Amino acid sequence: MVILIMGIFLSQPLLMSLVFLAGLIIALTFLHNVKWGIFLILLIRPSIDKFSEQVTINLGRNLHFNAAAIFGILVVFLLFIFLFKHRKKMSEMPLKKPWFLLLLVVIISIFISIEKISSIYEIIKLLSVFLVFSSIYIIVKKEKKISVALYAIIFSSLVPFLFATYQLITRSGLGGSEGVESRLFGTFSHSNSFASFVVIVFSLSLYLIFQEKNQWLKWLLGAFIAWEMLILEQTYARGAWLALLIFLFIVMLKKSPKILLAIILMSTALFFFSETIHDRVEDIYNPPADSSVRWRFAQWGKMYGAYLKKPLTGYGFGTETVVHEREFGFNAGNQYTHNDPLRLALETGIFGFLIYCVYIYSIFIRLAISYMKEKNPLFKDFNLFTLALFIAILSYSLTNNTLHETVTQWTLWAIIGTTLALSSLSQNKFKDSSR
Repeated sequence: MVILIMGIFLSQPLLMSLVFLAGLIIALTFLHNVKWGIFLILLIRPSIDKFSEQVTINLGRNLHFNAAAIFGILVVFLLFIFLFKHRKKMSEMPLKKPWFLLLLVVIISIFISIEKISSIYEIIKLLSVFLVFSSIYIIVKKEKKISVALYAIIFSSLVPFLFATYQLITRSGLGGSEGVESRLFGTFSHSNSFASFVVIVFSLSLYLIFQEKNQWLKWLLGAFIAWEMLILEQTYARGAWLALLIFLFIVMLKKSPKILLAIILMSTALFFFSETIHDRVEDIYNPPADSSVRWRFAQWGKMYGAYLKKPLTGYGFGTETVVHEREFGFNAGNQYTHNDPLRLALETGIFGFLIYCVYIYSIFIRLAISYMKEKNPLFKDFNLFTLALFIAILSYSLTNNTLHETVTQWTLWAIIGTTLALSSLSQNKFKDSSR
């Protein structure tokens, strides 16, 4: 009813009307069948990232919501309905304590925030990640099989990948990076966030190709993986390249050391025979004066200095860009910290930083224990891939704004939720059979 009323009484262009219609379809689908509603949510979100600013609702001088924000609020509302209905099952959910602690500290930070609207906006984004994780965990436990959410992530990549391929052919990607004229970004706002998404889709594709028995589908998945590799290479996101290598090293060390050796040889060949890749990698250990590597070190130093001015409380969750502008001026360049732990310390103080460390540690330990206890070979493999992916994305978050990337967080936590639900089912089944 809210969507219909806003569509009728608010003056908006045709594009906004289509957004309202899409929201109505998602809401009706979700309320009719939660599983397919989540499929639609995960399917659509990656395709609207770049274009979200073209659709905006203004509710005041400093209060406006773009398409991504509107979509996120709708998702939070729908998932709240679902979880309220299944609130008794929340007590069984893993990782709820570290999640509640993290949400508690960021909510408290509103009271000391220097920009409360920014804090509320970021808290809603973080809350949506928790709700996606919780909902998918409950759905997978109920259905006792791998959720359609994973297939939604695979299919959701097609539109961004097609856009990226067009950018590759026409050389119309992002410019401005040293030695790179065009970086692919697909339908995302930046190449780095797009690269995070490609790594996640790659991990699922690789898992499927290991499990698939049909040779024709194996070849199809192999071609899809080759497409992903080409796109990831052309994002020129060095942190994502390293994340992918970390993921492959962990997985292949367990699954196939021979393939790991081939990956090392291929990576070495690319370093020596691709001038652009060679220059991008060389910039890491021998950066020129204008390198983004030097810029990151300088940015960390600046933001750490700002943190030291309010080390106990921080400036409020979601305020890093406001802090940067106040401390260094409007024309001081990129305002993001490019380091998630430092960002949490800056925004929520030392206590928020410590809780974030506990949060990360809890996730790692839970995934590691689930992997070691898993008896089902199919689920054990999936747990291994998820653990390796989490470590890979965590490594990328040390040089990137991963916590800002809604698509990355939704897809990653959809996978984690599926993994922990399958692990719980398998362990319960094992306990029952041993009695």
